[in-house]
Amino acid sequence: MTLMEFAAGAIGTPFRPHGRGPDHYDCYGLLVKAWRDVRGIELPDYVSDYPRFKDSDQLASVVSGACVHDWQPVEVPQPMDAVVIYRDGRPMHIGLYLGAGQVLHIEHGIEAVAEPVTAFRIEGYYRPRKTRPCA
Repeated sequence: MTLMEFAAGAIGTPFRPHGRGPDHYDCYGLLVKAWRDVRGIELPDYVSDYPRFKDSDQLASVVSGACVHDWQPVEVPQPMDAVVIYRDGRPMHIGLYLGAGQVLHIEHGIEAVAEPVTAFRIEGYYRPRKTRPCA
């Protein structure tokens, strides 16, 4: 499956806290499902808290023990990068960079949607330096 095929299938899916798809997602669940379906990489499927990132070390701690290791901040996003978005003055929402200035995301009150990066206050973009298949 390509990223754009995943996005086309996800757009319009309703929000549900701790949703991991395919019928409902939360913001992190959408990222988890995309990485699984598009890249075959498993991210941790935690439900206790949403990621709140201040730097790459905090992002790395969220995915520690998973099959993605050593997340790094990047200046120029590429498709599949995590997009950390400010909400209420804190970095506490996450989306998936689609390319061409678009972010796929979902949050309380809206269905999954692709919107321009310019619609958000972005904390940063993150990409794993290393990945390995999950057993």
